[in-house]
Amino acid sequence: MPSTILDNFGIKREVDALDFIPPDEGSLKQIYGRIGNYKTYFATLKAFELLGRGQVVKTNWRLFDDKEKNLSYSGYDERNYFLKKLLCVLGWKRKFSVYPKENWELFSILPEWSLKKGFKSFSDWFAHQTDCTIMIDEGHMAEIFDSYMMTKLPIGERIKITSSRHFDRSVWVISQRPSAIHINYRANVNQFYKCEVISQSNFFLQPEFLVTEFQDTNESDKPDETREEIRDKDTGEITEWKYKLAVSSEKYRASLNLFNKYDSKYLREGMKSSQKANILEFEIGQKEALKNLFKK
Repeated sequence: MPSTILDNFGIKREVDALDFIPPDEGSLKQIYGRIGNYKTYFATLKAFELLGRGQVVKTNWRLFDDKEKNLSYSGYDERNYFLKKLLCVLGWKRKFSVYPKENWELFSILPEWSLKKGFKSFSDWFAHQTDCTIMIDEGHMAEIFDSYMMTKLPIGERIKITSSRHFDRSVWVISQRPSAIHINYRANVNQFYKCEVISQSNFFLQPEFLVTEFQDTNESDKPDETREEIRDKDTGEITEWKYKLAVSSEKYRASLNLFNKYDSKYLREGMKSSQKANILEFEIGQKEALKNLFKK
């Protein structure tokens, strides 16, 4: 995808980003956790990080500049960031990149979407994607990862799906449990990310959640979540614990700004509420309140 570059003389020129920003080496990743543990939030955060590096990202949920104003994602422009502008003033930066909105694509796992795009099925569309990152929310519903449907796919298509590294295609699948994904895919996952809520509110009035990365699996090809207990030297009581084989653990503080940049209710596709929630409100003065206090 061509990108706009502002060179030392302020001249705009179009180049192919793949000429100087190679795609990430293909890999398979899975984000999992209970409902409401910020899985889609974490995936959206990673999507914007990749787009800010000039990568091509495809998601099955909509990204926005401002969801409240219904402003769809318009691309990444380094000239809009204060730190980068400051570096330019100091003489440490001269070239600014603009990665256009076309670097992001919205897709659907529904069969009719693939047919409209000229593909036989979603698995056919998926197999033709290269040099990009594909993120699939509720991935267990996609035919290529569903534990039942994947067994029906021809061996050739299964090879294309699990051999993403050879296509420079990174795949992120989001589900509640690792076991929701077909074992043939799960056995090829390079990194598992478990999302867990720490607190729904703190001093900053922002939810906090923990993301733990696993790479080792157990005999069922699931992340090895063996816990290691840490005991008090004097009393022997368990004071805390940690995942024994975790590669890393990082805390995140959920930002209202990022919540406003993606649609977590995308499956409704604009559906209106099926019912009304009724309520009666009364404003009662002090005199009426005294009368009402002893009223049955």
